[in-house]
Amino acid sequence: MLSLKLRLKSFIGGSLLPETLEYVTRLEAVGGSLTEAQSAALDKFIGSLKSAGVWTLLDEAYCFGGSTLAAQKVKLKYASGNGDTLTTFNMSDSDASMTGGFGPGGTNTNKYATTGYIPASYSRTYTDFHFACSFLGQPGGGNGHFLVDTPITTIFKANIGAGYGGLYPAPSNTANCSAISGFHCYSVGTDGQRRSMDDAIMALSTHALTPTFPTQFSLFRSAFNNVTDFATGKMGFACLGAALTSTQQRALGSAVRTLEYAWGRRTAPNGRIGFLGDSITQGFNASPVYTSRFAAQVASSMSMLEVNLGVQGGYLMGTNASAGVVRYADLNRASVSKAVIMLGTNDAGVAYNAQFRTDYDTILTGLIAGGLAADDIVVCSQPYCTDTGSRPLARQEAYAGAAEDAAAAAGCRFADIYALTAATPSYIHADTIHPTTSGHGAIATEIYTVLTA
Repeated sequence: MLSLKLRLKSFIGGSLLPETLEYVTRLEAVGGSLTEAQSAALDKFIGSLKSAGVWTLLDEAYCFGGSTLAAQKVKLKYASGNGDTLTTFNMSDSDASMTGGFGPGGTNTNKYATTGYIPASYSRTYTDFHFACSFLGQPGGGNGHFLVDTPITTIFKANIGAGYGGLYPAPSNTANCSAISGFHCYSVGTDGQRRSMDDAIMALSTHALTPTFPTQFSLFRSAFNNVTDFATGKMGFACLGAALTSTQQRALGSAVRTLEYAWGRRTAPNGRIGFLGDSITQGFNASPVYTSRFAAQVASSMSMLEVNLGVQGGYLMGTNASAGVVRYADLNRASVSKAVIMLGTNDAGVAYNAQFRTDYDTILTGLIAGGLAADDIVVCSQPYCTDTGSRPLARQEAYAGAAEDAAAAAGCRFADIYALTAATPSYIHADTIHPTTSGHGAIATEIYTVLTA
């Protein structure tokens, strides 16, 4: 029987890119295979990255093709001088599925893979580097690490996990990884650190340290300061290389998502719904956060892809990277067809400022100018906070009323989350600020009702 490479050349007139043919050849050499359609989708993926100027910036890329461990260990792209396969430990064919992806699944005490990739060997520094992976479902296990360093004692860790992502120590305004199942890319350039979720971008911070890079990168294992733990879950793609611009991060995220649809790793959603907010939008105190946070529940009910732009400690007002009045443009760039905004909890930590109202006008006007219909935007008043003196009720009501006024002025929908949660104090956690799991459920129901009214 002809090899897949020859059959593909005959099937589509020899139009596959050399990079695709080279990968397929190495895949077949270990007994793996892709269908003609799967190879054509991969070829389109590589072509789109080349057109966007991304392919040359990837030192290593792992697409986990095939349905055996030997096949999924074959790297899509590998750095010069490094091996062309991952090295796995304690993993078997049960950890590899064409549609399910690569990884140990729901439990893990000793399974991991090493890349052999040493950033310094390719002149990568803390101002010219990116690392990324795509979750196929809920990240978790151990400390939730997915793409991390092998043992090192200096204060540096590259981490994509359930509770934190980015350089360690934590950059300011970082977002909780468990807020979305999908592609996460951290790009560290001379202008600071950016996080991409699929093709939505958030700026995180400028550099506060000059870290030492690790000896190499591992998948599903963290070994930091002599403490080792293992991650659970599945991934559909991962890569390492040079710093990417925001535009390049978006192109990479869009290409990864398209490939995962084509390979049956995800079902195409009914559009995208974006959520702009703070730690409440991230899902703090919801359990399990991946499915129980209000944003995930609303997206699921709408059969839409969740684009979660919740940022811990985020305000609506201000000029820093966490301010909603700055970050609303991320929703436009993410091509969402519906948007939900819930901000004000952190703003209410200070006396009411009329700028809150005018900044809301800026956000709503900007979203509408960016192509969203006013009727597809839901403005939420912030949840009630237990009055401990730091957020007196009169102040909370002033911020909630301003959100309602802004929604009415712009012709947007309004969900009165403040009234909902104030009427049922048990919806608020003992920390006095974040909703409980049942609170997230009630908030999701209210937003869904408003969206579909």
